[in-house]
Amino acid sequence: MNFYIMDNTKIEFRESVTSAEAQLFQKWLKQEPDITGLSAQEILHAKKVIVATKNNTMAGFCTIDQPIQSCAILSSLYVHPDFRAQGIGRELFKRQIGIASRPNQLLVSSSRNPHVLAWLKDAGFTQYPSIWQLPKCAMFSLMAHAWSFYRLQQYIQKKTHGMALNGFQYAVRSL
Repeated sequence: MNFYIMDNTKIEFRESVTSAEAQLFQKWLKQEPDITGLSAQEILHAKKVIVATKNNTMAGFCTIDQPIQSCAILSSLYVHPDFRAQGIGRELFKRQIGIASRPNQLLVSSSRNPHVLAWLKDAGFTQYPSIWQLPKCAMFSLMAHAWSFYRLQQYIQKKTHGMALNGFQYAVRSL
């Protein structure tokens, strides 16, 4: 099934997004002070993308990346402020896990959003306060995914100067 309907919200799984959608999602991520996000090119080339629409309006999205074969990264879960507190984020998260789950693979994520941290805990993820405490595969996958010139620019523009890593929890689930 490539979509799911929940209270007039269509949760759609696609292998890719259009350039215009990627630019819209990048714009959304840039406006969030606690998210460095992905560039439009990274969104366009994400391994998998899950998109939520409500009444034919973009409501949110998330991506799955896989820089290392045995680790899938649950990345950039975002719901537009006009559509928050409607269960869309939780549904995107559930779909993200369902699509990324494969035998003998680690699922890896990081967040400082209390809702996402609670969802990760409920989904059986082990949380770590430091990237250096993760299993090596998970650590290297997150590092390969997280450190791009674009994200470094975002850290600086958002005046975090590398401090954006403070308060993040890192989470891993084995399958």
